[in-house]
Amino acid sequence: MSSPTPDDVAPIAFARDPTARGATRCGASFAALAIGLRVALMAAALGLAGASAAELASLHDGRSYQTIAEALGSAEQLRGLPAEVRRLGPGYPALARAAAVALPLPLAALVVPVLAAGAAVWLLSALGASRWTVAYFAVFTPSWVLFSGTAMSEAPFLALSLAGVLLWRRDRPVWSGLVLGGATLVRPVGALVFASHWLLSRRRRGVRASIPALVAFAVLPGAWAVASWWLWGNPLQQPASYIAKDLSWPLHSLLVGLGQPWHDPLKAGQVVLALGLAFLGAIGLRRRWQATGDPERLAEGAWLVSHVCFYLLLPSSWVFECLPRFLVSCLPPILLGLEPWLPRRRAAVVAAGAGSLALGLIWNLRALDALQRLGTGS
Repeated sequence: MSSPTPDDVAPIAFARDPTARGATRCGASFAALAIGLRVALMAAALGLAGASAAELASLHDGRSYQTIAEALGSAEQLRGLPAEVRRLGPGYPALARAAAVALPLPLAALVVPVLAAGAAVWLLSALGASRWTVAYFAVFTPSWVLFSGTAMSEAPFLALSLAGVLLWRRDRPVWSGLVLGGATLVRPVGALVFASHWLLSRRRRGVRASIPALVAFAVLPGAWAVASWWLWGNPLQQPASYIAKDLSWPLHSLLVGLGQPWHDPLKAGQVVLALGLAFLGAIGLRRRWQATGDPERLAEGAWLVSHVCFYLLLPSSWVFECLPRFLVSCLPPILLGLEPWLPRRRAAVVAAGAGSLALGLIWNLRALDALQRLGTGS
């Protein structure tokens, strides 16, 4: 792997079209690509499996998210949620519930992630990422494409996180803190995105000037902690439910899985690929920061490293199984770090999209087949 050239480590920009209008068109085009790819994945899976949108929306944690969405607004129903369901944050179910005003809930639960994926792609473009980085973000990795095309929280999390970062860079720290607090209700690692930027701002602006953003960030998670205390007698109901469900020693699941790759070679390969991309992305961001002194590269590196460390050290038996999906939460800084080495060829982007679509379709068909077999008792 060659070292980046001076042009590679320059601040990320639209080299071919530096105008704001060109950047907006670029972002909108790739957002449409992201949405179209996920709609194609969903349509192909439903057509080939002979399944319904409700069945697709129930895969993975989809049914649990919809159960929360149905219970929102009723203290009695929330108190009756099973402990396994309470482990999930209310952010994505709240968005699905809002969309369900116009759509049936299963369809709303699918539409929200797909539109959020498009929004996330547009936001990365608005942050100044190169068109190649944005193009790859629209179609890569398979886990990102799959889980933003089912009823899961990865896409809403990235859309809110990138919106919060954009507000931060536009010197709107209070609004940024509020939005990143919302991202934390979608996935708890939103707190790490906020911390990555707040600590940098604290060093540059001082503690007193940084307090309003911290207060704004705490509003929504704090309100949910109070609600959890009132509903279930525990302000930390989410982590408590996770601990009760799948507590394990940190690194145990990962080491066992990687130590026996023959048991599931495809999964082991995905885990190694995800970790390799994260490692190279961190190297790329470090080199950019050293070459330019741009503090934003430092904040992006902190976002990436904090998420990788959090998930690697998570005391859960699901780390090996879910790590490629977990690391979707830091895919934007990974790709920003990899930008100097990404192939600048349309054929490479098309190949990445085709691979993501093919693998996502295989995974969806397998999951739908298992669900249908379970439903028929066969």
